[in-house]
Amino acid sequence: MAQTKRYEGSVADRLERLPFSKFHRNFLLMLSAGEWAESLMLLGNGAILALLSAYYGLKGALAAYAVPTPFFAGEFVGSLLFGWIADKRGRRSVFLYNQLIFGAGMLIAGFMPIWQLVAAFVFIGGIGVGGEFPLVDSYGSEIFRGKQRGGRLALIYTIAVTAAPFIVYITSLTRGIGPLSNGVGFYSFRIPLWLMGAAGFAVWAIRLRLTESPRWLEVHGRYEEADKITREIEERVMRERGLRELPPVVSKTDLNEKPTKFRDLFAKDVRTRTVMMTIFQIFQVWYILRLHHLRAKFDNLQVPSPQSPGVRGRHIFWLLRG
Repeated sequence: MAQTKRYEGSVADRLERLPFSKFHRNFLLMLSAGEWAESLMLLGNGAILALLSAYYGLKGALAAYAVPTPFFAGEFVGSLLFGWIADKRGRRSVFLYNQLIFGAGMLIAGFMPIWQLVAAFVFIGGIGVGGEFPLVDSYGSEIFRGKQRGGRLALIYTIAVTAAPFIVYITSLTRGIGPLSNGVGFYSFRIPLWLMGAAGFAVWAIRLRLTESPRWLEVHGRYEEADKITREIEERVMRERGLRELPPVVSKTDLNEKPTKFRDLFAKDVRTRTVMMTIFQIFQVWYILRLHHLRAKFDNLQVPSPQSPGVRGRHIFWLLRG
C-alpha cells in the first residue's frame, strides 16, 4: 500500500543534524561486534588452515587451499546474494540472517569428521561473511553524520582487525588438544570454529534490537515508517543528551526517484573515487591471499616445530617479503 510523504526534505537531513549520543555509540558497537566476529574467520582462516592441513596430512595445493578457497568462494556468493537482498528487503533482515548463516556454518564445520565436509560448511559460513562488510558501510553511512562517517567506519574496522591476533592466539592454545594426528590435536581447529559459531549467534542476539534503516524505508516509499523510526531516534538522542530541542535542519534534500545504474559509478563526479576504491580493493585482496599462500611456503622449510623461534622468524621474514 502506497504511503503519503507528509514531511519536507528527507530523513537524511534530520539524521544529519543529530549530535553523537549513546544511540550512535551502541549502533557502532553492534556493527563492530559483527565485523569482529566474522573477521575471526576472514583474518584467521590461515591459522585454521595450518591446523587442519597438518591434522589430515594434506600436501601440496590442498594444504594451501583447503580452507581459504571454500571460504572466499562463499564470501563472494554472499556479497552478491545479500547485497541484492539488502536493497530489496532492507538492511535489518540481512544483518540478522547473515550472522545466523555464519554462526551455523562454522559451528557445524567443527563437528565434521572429514576435511571435505569441514570445507563445505566453511563455504556456507563464508556466505554469511559476504553479506556483512558491504552492508556495514551502507548502513553505517545511512546513520552516521557525513562529517563523522569516515571516522566512525574506520573505528569499526580497527576494532574488527583485533580479531586476527586473538584467533591466532587461540589456535596456539588449542593445537595439542585431543587425540594427536601428525602432531596436531583433534580439537585443534574445531574449538576455534565453535568459538566463531558462538560469536555469530551472540551477535545475532544482540542485533535483534536493530531497527530498519529509515533512509532505506524512505527510498522505497515507506514514508510513514521512515518518519516514525526517525522520530524515535530523535527523541532518544534528546533524552540521552539532555536536550530540549534539536539543532535545526540545515538542508532539505529532495529524494532521487530515478533508480541508479551500474554506469552511475563512473559518472564524472564520482569516477575518480570509483577508480581509487577499485585499485584499493585489488591490492587489499592480493595482500590477504598472499598471507594464506605463506602456508605452502612454510611446508617447504623443513623445520621441526611450528612453535619454534626459527619458524616465528621465518613467519616474519615471509610476511615482510610478501
